[in-house]
Amino acid sequence: MMPSPVWLLIVVPLTAIAIQKYFTVCHMATATAFHTLKAFKSPHFTSYSIDPREQHNWSGGLCAADPIVQAEVAKLAAVCPSTFMWRPLLLNTFYTTSMGILSCITAGWWAAVRFLPSDRHGRTRLLSISVIGLLFTDLNFILTTKNFHHLPGGYWFLILGPIIEGSLGGVTVTTAAMYAYVADTTTENARSRTLSFALGLLFTGMAIGPSLGSLLVRFTGTPLSVFYAAFGIHLIYAFIVCLILPESLLKSQMEQSRVKHDAELRATSENSVGVLMRIKRPFSFLSSLSVLLPDSKEGTPRGNPLKRKRRDWNLTIVAGVYALAISVMGSYTTKFQYAAATFGWSSETLGYFLTLVGATRAFFLAIIIPCFIKLYKPQARPSSGAEAEPLLSGSPREAAMKMPHSTAFDLGLARVSLLVEVVSYSLMAWAPTALVFTESSMMTSMGAGLNPALQSVALALYRRRGGMESGRLFGAISVLQALSSQIISPGIYGLLYTKTVATFPRGIFILSMSTITCSFVLLMFVRLPSKNSVPASSDVEGDAVPTVSVHS
Repeated sequence: MMPSPVWLLIVVPLTAIAIQKYFTVCHMATATAFHTLKAFKSPHFTSYSIDPREQHNWSGGLCAADPIVQAEVAKLAAVCPSTFMWRPLLLNTFYTTSMGILSCITAGWWAAVRFLPSDRHGRTRLLSISVIGLLFTDLNFILTTKNFHHLPGGYWFLILGPIIEGSLGGVTVTTAAMYAYVADTTTENARSRTLSFALGLLFTGMAIGPSLGSLLVRFTGTPLSVFYAAFGIHLIYAFIVCLILPESLLKSQMEQSRVKHDAELRATSENSVGVLMRIKRPFSFLSSLSVLLPDSKEGTPRGNPLKRKRRDWNLTIVAGVYALAISVMGSYTTKFQYAAATFGWSSETLGYFLTLVGATRAFFLAIIIPCFIKLYKPQARPSSGAEAEPLLSGSPREAAMKMPHSTAFDLGLARVSLLVEVVSYSLMAWAPTALVFTESSMMTSMGAGLNPALQSVALALYRRRGGMESGRLFGAISVLQALSSQIISPGIYGLLYTKTVATFPRGIFILSMSTITCSFVLLMFVRLPSKNSVPASSDVEGDAVPTVSVHS
């Protein structure tokens, strides 16, 4: 018997903390002010202290409003390997870059290709190991902040945290495992609604985080108190994941995936020469992206051999749309800098702003969007009494028969969400006051249905191809997310803000609007198969595919 997705929903607020969304957002405001003060100092002065107890008398208001200082802050926050040098001022760059790169690599290995794939060993085991990296990062930060004078490398000892956490999966692998868990335990019609509710709970934790962090710092007088709290909550999360959360995969399903994987490894080793294999091995994590490549299909639904084979680009397009849309996350740090410089916001004000925006997004994801999907999404009427069974237990043919109507609704929801984000980023670009800027930022929450809708569409298209290992699909999507939002886009936005902060600082919003517009246009090219179109590989001795009746 499959567990209920409620088990995952219970721990999702803690998951928000465990994947460092909670405290990353909580500290963005503090980090922005800290980097501003570093940039304000002379670039030739390197013997400063990062001890939070040390008092400084620099003028933060003048720093935040100065375009030159803002440009230097953007350089510090941007993930741009081409500008990397071993200097203290680029610690934040290496910290973020190492986390993104290692998470990207381990997502490909763990979730799909190598070492400990969730399809072969279970979702909960993957979550259990990744949380070790979170606990280590918290302890390392506390230890380094209090004793950096006695540690090798001084404050550079901080980079050991993201290296270990990224090697154990980090945000990318945890997200992939969460999506795969939901896919295992829900039906086609309930999947996007459940994903939306899960993301809503996650953003609830993110909404509470900034204000809670601000209050902790105010009452304790030190930012380090937040990391003590983070470590305690991570311990609770680790206990639940390791000892309470039930596994979503059956032992027979994991054994089947292991047998299939072993066969693929044998076929690969037989067809590859020694030198070629050694060259390809360092880039093997990228092989997880192969599930997103165009798939060959016959010219007709019956697989007429006289017809030329065509390629199905739908899943590839959906992956491209997701990569473009998620890249906007890389602009968050520069947007906070823009708000602080333009509207004179302090770190505390930024914290309350993040709480307001996060709470609005959580409200839409956890309440509005699930209710909308529940009321208006067409329900496929099953041909037998097995509709309550998760899609994972069915065959590719059964998945294709259930897909058209519910997936079309999810695709429409994704398109509407992108359109809403285009409008909201346009308003943010020309917001004359802090109130309009805040309202425009809150409006982006109305497009929060994009993520769960795209995930549901991608899984449905993958099932129709005959794919049954959802962990492999979500692992590939997580690699795209790490590449787009953690490695590439922060450098692009940071470089743009550096070059335009003195002349046209709103350029970062124009870039965001253009990126979302491209995503919307690209998504319009996705064409779902008709209900009578089932892959030839799924046909059984030429049997006709029955139609699926629906009711509103």
